[in-house]
Amino acid sequence: MPANTAHPAFPQPTDPAIKIWRYMDFAKYVAMLKDRSLHFRRVDTFDDPFEGSLSKNEFDRLSRRAQAGETEGRLPLSWRGKYLDILLGNARRSRKECYANCWHMNPIESEAMWRLYSASEYAIAIVSTYACLAECLPSAFPADKVADHMRPYLGVVTYKDHHRDSFPTDNAFYPIMHKRSAFEHEHECRAVIWRVAKGDWPDGVPDFILDNYPAGLNVPVPLESLILEVIVSPSAPPWFAEVVADSTARYGFGFLVQQSSLVCQPYL
Repeated sequence: MPANTAHPAFPQPTDPAIKIWRYMDFAKYVAMLKDRSLHFRRVDTFDDPFEGSLSKNEFDRLSRRAQAGETEGRLPLSWRGKYLDILLGNARRSRKECYANCWHMNPIESEAMWRLYSASEYAIAIVSTYACLAECLPSAFPADKVADHMRPYLGVVTYKDHHRDSFPTDNAFYPIMHKRSAFEHEHECRAVIWRVAKGDWPDGVPDFILDNYPAGLNVPVPLESLILEVIVSPSAPPWFAEVVADSTARYGFGFLVQQSSLVCQPYL
């Protein structure tokens, strides 16, 4: 079975055949080939501090609920004075429990994505389609000694103004699948795995466990079926495409490797 695309927090694209792009440095590309895996990064380690956060409207709603609860005095003794922190706990924990693998959806190559997501001229982009990614992701990621994993989910990111707009919060995946409007140029789809700690934690998984979660998970996928082609950065020297092709073949793959179309000269 493929990834779960039926969860309500994971909207689907109008065209599942749309191209998707993952821009990366050469070292990450080689690591992907070596491990035959896609890397899922823990959401709280992303650069954007708003990843997985609530909207201001939801924060205000929870603040009012906490204030009312404290005023009414009907809270358990262990909750008094920290009820707001308890209400926010689910959102805070989900940022440490969720791992995401992100792609740029675009029928064409993006010059902006090269600048944003490659730290040097020695970079590549792997190209696939949304439908292909959905089929190549596993239906489940194995448990380990510490945690179980909720199967990979796949959907399109929704962009909102966290200061003015509201979005659903009745499921912890909604904050994970919403980003600030300033990032709308990313046209992102993402696959998400939820890591669920083993044991009985009535007040939520404690931080000492979450803080020791790995920063990333490598999820095995059939790269030979997923990757349609590999594009070399437009700023890379001419010889680099040959290096990428040789490295690809060394790990037993036969992807088409070609230079970015952005190196074409103007008609002057």
